[in-house]
Amino acid sequence: MTTEEGEILHGNILLSKYLFGESKVTGYYQIGYKQHYPWMRAVSELYDDSFLNFHNDWNVLMQVVANIAKDKTESFSKEEILMDEIASMMFEYAQSPIIAWASILSYVKLKMIV
Repeated sequence: MTTEEGEILHGNILLSKYLFGESKVTGYYQIGYKQHYPWMRAVSELYDDSFLNFHNDWNVLMQVVANIAKDKTESFSKEEILMDEIASMMFEYAQSPIIAWASILSYVKLKMIV
């Protein structure tokens, strides 16, 4: 696994935990729902571009954006700045979700520390 793949893997695990909490199945993380059932990915699939994941699919990533939009933040805080950055990234780089993914990940890391 390359350094970039390791970063993507770690980031996608954090996004899964942010949305769905700790995984109940060892070695698998939830990335969404399909027909009302949890949609899981094995750890080995979370960094692979041949599978739909948070870093390469807007539909999967939008779940995180929707959750972030519900968060209340203080004015002029680091969280508010990151929310504005996410909004501008989504429109500026609509072709590639990986760029918005990085900003979203920064926000989630900040929220998970608190």
